[in-house]
Amino acid sequence: MEMMYELLTSTEIGYGYPSTDINETEFRAVAETLYDEGNGISFTLNSQRKITDLIKMIERQIDGRFRIDPQTGQWRVVLARDGYSTVGLRTADNDNVLEVIDFSRAAWDQTVNSVKINYKRRANAYGISYAPAQDGANMRIQNRVVPVVWTFEGVKDDTLANKIAWRELRSSSYPLSKGRFKVNRDFWDAYEGEVFLLSYTIEGVVITDLAMRIVRIDVGNKDTPDIIVDAVQDIFSWRAASFADPDASLWVAPDKNLIPFPSDEQIAFEAPYAISRRDSLPSEGRVWCSGVSQGRAETGFRIRQRNSSGTPSGNMFDAGDTAGMMFVGTLDSFIDHDDGTIDVLTGMNVSEILETTALNVGNDLTNLFLINDEFVGCTGATAITGGLRLTGCYRGLLDSAQHFHLATAPVYLIMSGGSLTTTSFNTTYNIHIRLLPFDIHGNIVSEGDAGLTQIALTMDNRERRPYCPTFLNVNGTDWNPSPISMDASHGATEDDKGFDVGWTRRDFRIYDEVSQNHTDASTINGDFPANNTTEYALEVTNDPLGTPTLLFSTGWQSTAADHAFRTTILRYTNGVIPTMLQIAVRTRHVYSSVTYEARYALDYNFITTSAELSGDFNFGALANQVVSNAWTAPDTGSYGFTIGHANTTGFIQARINGGTWGNVILANQTTGTLAGVTAGDTIEVRTNTSLTLSGVTETILRVDSPTSAEDAYAIFTV
Repeated sequence: MEMMYELLTSTEIGYGYPSTDINETEFRAVAETLYDEGNGISFTLNSQRKITDLIKMIERQIDGRFRIDPQTGQWRVVLARDGYSTVGLRTADNDNVLEVIDFSRAAWDQTVNSVKINYKRRANAYGISYAPAQDGANMRIQNRVVPVVWTFEGVKDDTLANKIAWRELRSSSYPLSKGRFKVNRDFWDAYEGEVFLLSYTIEGVVITDLAMRIVRIDVGNKDTPDIIVDAVQDIFSWRAASFADPDASLWVAPDKNLIPFPSDEQIAFEAPYAISRRDSLPSEGRVWCSGVSQGRAETGFRIRQRNSSGTPSGNMFDAGDTAGMMFVGTLDSFIDHDDGTIDVLTGMNVSEILETTALNVGNDLTNLFLINDEFVGCTGATAITGGLRLTGCYRGLLDSAQHFHLATAPVYLIMSGGSLTTTSFNTTYNIHIRLLPFDIHGNIVSEGDAGLTQIALTMDNRERRPYCPTFLNVNGTDWNPSPISMDASHGATEDDKGFDVGWTRRDFRIYDEVSQNHTDASTINGDFPANNTTEYALEVTNDPLGTPTLLFSTGWQSTAADHAFRTTILRYTNGVIPTMLQIAVRTRHVYSSVTYEARYALDYNFITTSAELSGDFNFGALANQVVSNAWTAPDTGSYGFTIGHANTTGFIQARINGGTWGNVILANQTTGTLAGVTAGDTIEVRTNTSLTLSGVTETILRVDSPTSAEDAYAIFTV
């Protein structure tokens, strides 16, 4: 507690609060409790760290929460301990619970039964040691050992490590009830760590005075005054240890010949908001890491990091230990944007994939995996030769975009193991990450191992960025597989022909990832898209699989649909009818007065056709007074001219065989006739002066021959 007091009041290394802003009576009482428990912190601070990270470290070790009391403005603290009286506790009941958003009891297979606390032991010259705790009853129920290893940086004492191991086991080895509740303003002064009594009927089950401890609370605001409370059944206590404190030992751990993770079997990426917000201690700027076991009896890995605004250099520092590792596989065949069944070649057993529901995938990110940069969740799996068939897949979850993926693309089954760094980084810094596998005996890969591959990444304010949309549709069909005609009419003129593009908008604030996967976010959050001024723009690219060329981008707008007009496309292809286009939807919004663009665009490649213009002569895309390509007339007679929008200040002209220019379409007109043409003559077109169009910046000219199937067209541009 002395360390926390210093962090809050010091003007040199802390926040600089005056002592009157600290509830010293409460701080002293908690300090005495911790003293009686032998719970003190000891570590070396040899690099710059955020105060918030140090506070989280203290909270984790003491199993408590610090907060500012909204009534007094003072810093207060509460410990998660037993021994309290239920008399006078706040009650959640029919009078103040507006909605039970979620309530469930964990299954046994979601618990652990073997906990090891990793700490640097003072009695052994600060060498690495472990304090174990095991739940034999849980092991018999599950018929397996489910281990976890946690590192406590501030622990150096054997007895304290042993106590913490049993404390962590107690809260992890029994399937506790948990819930999310929408409550009224009776809970305005509720706080994380507070215990309340739940008396409510949920799905026919009467619950009376169930002690629940608040783990997260959203107090709302003036516009959305409802309060959201996340709570878990309270079972915290300092149960007596069943194992003695670790003794000194001359035993030497066997060398398992651990090796580093191969470069393609480890990942580290800036955590999306959906992952970090679900952590017990959510904070911005963390990195998610994992690796694949190399069959050397690894039980986890240590995360090492260094960071800088420039190129990181110098010493690496601990950023947490992780128990468990992920599986990796490859796609058995290509998958399209909306494929809901995915075959993966992997050594992972089908039993590792939970049979679950869309609600669990959306709220708990159950069965989450990563294909290239796309997050996908599934509700089930079956075994296939050499791997798994993932079924009921939801595509483009979190802040990722639905994509087409080629066969053999890497698939990281990240739900099987991995974690966030304990360090929160500057959200624009460059980061170096090294993952060091370790085993249960204390062996760990050396940081100097020649086979170790360092992961470099740059933080990019990922948590603050909007979600791109899902389910792009063309002319009303999601991921339209048919060749798309550019001749479909969407208005009264030739310039209104093209195709419609739509999409499903998503709001990064919505907790349930699946709920908005194919349902527009505005139907879930009534203040979307206005709340963060979320907007979208289309990009149209020609020949995406050959020589990609960006043709044009539309303006930003907030609706879930836009148009790509044939005339505009032909303007930027110089009149050449494209055979394949890519449509990409970009997204941006405003967060804390700063405009951020989505990390990914939603894109789609499709074949394009134009039966109306195919086989016709292309005069080209023509600026003011530019002479067109010469067309050899196929027929004798008069040729009809039609333009999409009238030129209000000049004429459309034509000439035959390089002769005198004649006016064919007069100002403010859209049709005209070129007479006196003989088959074999050459025809050229142009504008006689600056082009002025109403509401558009380009228009199409159609020229119809008297009888031949071959006609011609030009695009006039402002």
